[in-house]
Amino acid sequence: MDDRWKETFAAWAATDEYAERINRAKNFCRDAASGGAYTAFSGGKDSTVLLHMMCAAGQPVAIHWDFGRPAYKRGNIIPQEMADEIDAIAITCGAELHVVTSHTNWPNAEAACASHPSAGVTVHVSDGHGHWIQGCHNVGRQLGYEAVAVGLRSEESLKRARRIRAGIHLGDMREYWPVAHLTEMDVWAYIVQHDLPYLSAYESKARLNGGYLGLRMTSLFRERSGSGIDASALDGVLQWRHKYSELIQ
Repeated sequence: MDDRWKETFAAWAATDEYAERINRAKNFCRDAASGGAYTAFSGGKDSTVLLHMMCAAGQPVAIHWDFGRPAYKRGNIIPQEMADEIDAIAITCGAELHVVTSHTNWPNAEAACASHPSAGVTVHVSDGHGHWIQGCHNVGRQLGYEAVAVGLRSEESLKRARRIRAGIHLGDMREYWPVAHLTEMDVWAYIVQHDLPYLSAYESKARLNGGYLGLRMTSLFRERSGSGIDASALDGVLQWRHKYSELIQ
């Protein structure tokens, strides 16, 4: 990130408005931690901020569904190098990272674990029953959790705002949305303030688009990025915007 953007985000981090919203998010994280919630971690900027706050609140367990790892894959959505970055970001935030992978991706748990070079990453092979979100919840429950903290923000889309207002949870766990009220400026300011890592693809997309504002994780996969990955499919994967009719309670 160049100095001008760092200065912009650092200046915002010095405002009272930012401080009020961040303190509110931290309080929500403490509520989520005391409510027995693990953190759903996608690797994007919002979930990185959420995970850092949850770790600070004393709840370091993060669960990430494995959309990367090319070997044995039937549909490799996230490139290997990005999957490795996601591992590293979670660990840098202080998380105990659990990755859940499909039973169709790896022949056994040992091979799946070997695909994750980072120390401190535990891989679980899903049994293949139900949606991938439910697969993460199943692992969370095995680890002793009954709720999940999710990095949804109302500002991102009307669908997300409606889901948060209506209290619609996906799967069979209660959801907490500690960063729902944060703006994109708040998120980037927090990242700069705490010197948090973020996916390197944000840098290349920021150069293409002229800045960091307006970049969602799906932006990293649009045609101009040269990744060759279908952004429409990825939006459903990483932004939790599938039509989860079978999961909505």
